[in-house]
Amino acid sequence: MNAVLKELKRHGLLLTTDAKFPSVVRVIAGSGVVGSWWGHPKGRDIWRTTEELSDHQDALLVKLLDGKATFVHRDLWPALYGVVAGRQAWQMKGLSKQAAGLLRLIDKEGMVDSNKMSKDLVAGTAEIEERLLVQSEQVHTASGSHAKRMQRWDIWAKAKPFAETRMDPEDAQRRLEAVVSRMNGKCGARLRLPWQIGRASVSRARKTAVLSLLAMLSLFPAAKAEEMVSIPGGTFMMGCNEAVDAQCDINEKAYHSVRLSPFQIDKTEVTQAAYAACVEAGVCTMPKGNFTPQTKGEFPVTDVAWLQAASFCAWARKRLPSEAEWEFASRGTDGRIYPWGNTAPTCDRINMQGCGGQAAAAASYSLGASPFGVLNMSGNVWEWVNDWFENQYDPGPVENPAGPAEKIRRVARGGGFEGVSIRSSSRVGVDPPATYRALGIRCAK
Repeated sequence: MNAVLKELKRHGLLLTTDAKFPSVVRVIAGSGVVGSWWGHPKGRDIWRTTEELSDHQDALLVKLLDGKATFVHRDLWPALYGVVAGRQAWQMKGLSKQAAGLLRLIDKEGMVDSNKMSKDLVAGTAEIEERLLVQSEQVHTASGSHAKRMQRWDIWAKAKPFAETRMDPEDAQRRLEAVVSRMNGKCGARLRLPWQIGRASVSRARKTAVLSLLAMLSLFPAAKAEEMVSIPGGTFMMGCNEAVDAQCDINEKAYHSVRLSPFQIDKTEVTQAAYAACVEAGVCTMPKGNFTPQTKGEFPVTDVAWLQAASFCAWARKRLPSEAEWEFASRGTDGRIYPWGNTAPTCDRINMQGCGGQAAAAASYSLGASPFGVLNMSGNVWEWVNDWFENQYDPGPVENPAGPAEKIRRVARGGGFEGVSIRSSSRVGVDPPATYRALGIRCAK
């Protein structure tokens, strides 16, 4: 940690990961790491140092260089503040309706948490972060979930006092440009500050961010993305079918009609290799345990909290499935008990209690596939879905249900290798920050 802080003070800026520019990875590993740094002997030190640096009194994490996560040393805070507080043309031109609305709300309130915003405002979060219009950080909510806290830069400046808080925007830009130019020259890099990119429109800004991310990820072996299965829209009966199932739990009632629009869902659970790519991109955080992608890349990632699951799916340009989507993909339209039908489960169809005692590879147990060909919808590992948990369903017919309003717990589906709750209608409520060795992820879109 001391070596990283020394480099941060010397350069003024450090990226989280980069092949040429000074970064946490390079300082700790001694050189750029080609391939997954989770397999590097110092991989855990890299992750731990990044976490500590995010809360350090002399470091500020912001999307500064080509939209990449960049640590800024306290010595450069006056220049950064001089730029971000200026509301210049490159910051304001072409703002989407959602981003402009969110900015007005933050200007009015001073500080806003994403869990208290409407969905259309949340959609503008990344845009105003990339334009340096707000300062943001991840926080825990009272319910135990996570949220993004965004505040005006003047509020941040008062909470983090430093010298020369007033600097002319043009002088501030020149100071930061000189730092980046000097570092680019020494490192043979071509990183740019936001106002050097030329943000003619929102689409241009997003395109630049995507291209920068792709350039960074090209340094690492690409993780195989989970294959997706297309699920046609239609009507099905959701909940426990008492006509064929004698094990109905109260929280699986009432058996009710649901209509869904077409969607896609991952054929398998998200693998450790896929999740490792998200961590390397600086978006996802490390699972609590049971994470060895260098040797078990094809196995499901587990020990992740709900927010980690949602963050991964968003990074992959997907989302967590709704509870209704998950159940439809698992059982189809005929009200069957299990993905394969109504016959009793056996260890050749499903990884359940008594069938091995640990997670199997994500693309396993093809005999237990759902009517749509989705694998391991029963057993292997539980899977987070998007809905909050309610003890019983609303009995009325619904279309594309999003679940109840905010509750205490989120829903997990599918059962795991340790459990017996493996029917397609089985459901449990889990505290959002909780992690378990048999709880993983499956995405939809």
